[in-house]
Amino acid sequence: MGLKASGLLFYTERIYSTLVGFLFVLLVTRNLSPVEFGSWSVISSILTYACLATFTNYWVTRLRARGVVEATTSGLMLSVIFAGVASLALLFLKPLLSRELHVPESALFIALFYVPAIYINSTVYASLYALSPSRAAVSEFVFETGKMLAAVLLWLTWSITLETALLAVLAGHASQALYLLASARKDFASRPSRSVVRKVASLSVFNLATQPASLVAGLDVPLISLLTGNLAVAYYTVVNTFSGLVGYSYVLARGLYPSMLRTDDSGVHRRSVEESLRLLLLLGVPMLAGTVFVAPNLLYLFRPEYTCAADVLRVASASALLGSVGGVLGDALQGAERADVEGRSLREIANSKIFRVFMLGYVRLAVGFPLLLVAVLRETDPLKVALYARLAWLTGDTAALVLLSYWARHLANYRGIASSTVRYLVGALPAATVAWLVNPLKIREALLAVILAGAIYFSILYVIDSWFRRQVAVLISRLSALKSRSKRRERSFAVRC
Repeated sequence: MGLKASGLLFYTERIYSTLVGFLFVLLVTRNLSPVEFGSWSVISSILTYACLATFTNYWVTRLRARGVVEATTSGLMLSVIFAGVASLALLFLKPLLSRELHVPESALFIALFYVPAIYINSTVYASLYALSPSRAAVSEFVFETGKMLAAVLLWLTWSITLETALLAVLAGHASQALYLLASARKDFASRPSRSVVRKVASLSVFNLATQPASLVAGLDVPLISLLTGNLAVAYYTVVNTFSGLVGYSYVLARGLYPSMLRTDDSGVHRRSVEESLRLLLLLGVPMLAGTVFVAPNLLYLFRPEYTCAADVLRVASASALLGSVGGVLGDALQGAERADVEGRSLREIANSKIFRVFMLGYVRLAVGFPLLLVAVLRETDPLKVALYARLAWLTGDTAALVLLSYWARHLANYRGIASSTVRYLVGALPAATVAWLVNPLKIREALLAVILAGAIYFSILYVIDSWFRRQVAVLISRLSALKSRSKRRERSFAVRC
């Protein structure tokens, strides 16, 4: 599947994920208090630490994309070991975490089962993504559907509590695991290779060197919980559903990384990076504009109490878009790198673009985390703490993107990308204004605002942007070809009958 087609499939999945996620969070927020919702976010943060060692799967993707079939089972063997260690550690720390972070032990017990599911899914997903990004995307459809069906079933037969919400998400992980294992079943005919295990383990030293940045950055939710309370955590995290929608524009470029790993043509690389950035900004810019204009309305859909966090959502959305652009540039730099594939020494790989991109987390941390600490230590108001913490990370994300853009300057024509971005803004501002005038306070009104704003944005863009017109023409041509093939199959079937 081509770069654009796989990217569009991933983006369709993210839209589906957002809709399902919105309904799921709506179900949860209507049944849990803000403090309980904050506790749910704290558990997510704990799981982030428990599943840190999934970073080894970065190399599973690279090796599998270059034809090393044993990468799947070898990576899976490592993940099973890591999952066992992490599960035992979480089991041992469960009473302490429950007491200090004000989270029920029953909820932490359910979270224990997430650990092996996340490790296994992460490894098989990494392998499948290397060869068939489209199937990897489908696995995410399966996860979201399984999660939502389980939530509705629990809601109808029992009730939505913190524990049942966790069980519903666990059902989604189980559904995805079944699909992934079935999709990658051919790889399981190859036994784990000691040499591949050693290579993944040795190369993962570079990932390990970056983990202190992730560990410290991941302290934001526990720190806010400890020093301000879980109400501040709720304000800080409830915005994720909508800011994530802005960040999801990154997945339009999900086909970029594996496609760059499979070719060494620098001309193809440059064209792919520029197309990926245009696709990302095509939808990322209007989504950010819409979020800025109607942030209170979006949060009102969850609970009226959350509308006061509108500025938190605006800042988080800006960070999400910067992160998406950074994700594409990071993928481009690492996709063009060949040091590990060519069998160079660890010292040479340490000087490669791969390691340089890994270390960007320290730039974000060095700029953003001190500002976050100041916010948490000096402020007591939950809403201000949430807002200032988001502003701190926005500053860090900006610094990281500036540096990443400099490193990747040879991979894209930034002047052309900037010109496209201006056109996207020209179309986005009138569309966002219309959404603001609709003033949606109910789900059906929000859908109306999205439809009207989308129609205005794409109509304006069709007039002023030649690149967008070409994409529409290609899309229409492909749809026509599909329709023609369908008609030919129908006629052939009729003749055989």
